[in-house]
Amino acid sequence: MTDEMNDDKTLLNRRKAMQVLGVGLAAGGMMLVAGRSEAAAPPAPAAAPPAAKPAADAAALNCKDKAPIDETSKGLRRALQYKEKSDTADKACHLCAQFEGKKYGDCGSCKLFTGAVNPNGVCLSFAPLAAK
Repeated sequence: MTDEMNDDKTLLNRRKAMQVLGVGLAAGGMMLVAGRSEAAAPPAPAAAPPAAKPAADAAALNCKDKAPIDETSKGLRRALQYKEKSDTADKACHLCAQFEGKKYGDCGSCKLFTGAVNPNGVCLSFAPLAAK
């Protein structure tokens, strides 16, 4: 019975990882297609105002040790290539639909994995907030 429960738990973890990776891959594919038809595309609508701005020193903020991270989330963070500092200002955790701010003080959290997340971090599953 214990082996069956462990198998079910593993399947759920794999299933969740595949869902997350599928979202990231689909978004990447859509951006690739959008880039090819850029000349024929109509002008983009005005961007939604950014979510609450993180603290000015968020770049120096270290969220790695703010909350425990289970082994599954560690693997998921690696697979999604999460990093504490985004390379571009328009792609940061605080601008993502998956981000839940201020859960760990100045650090937030993510709906996709456990542990604290830097508001200026980024991963492959970045999904911009919907325009209001």
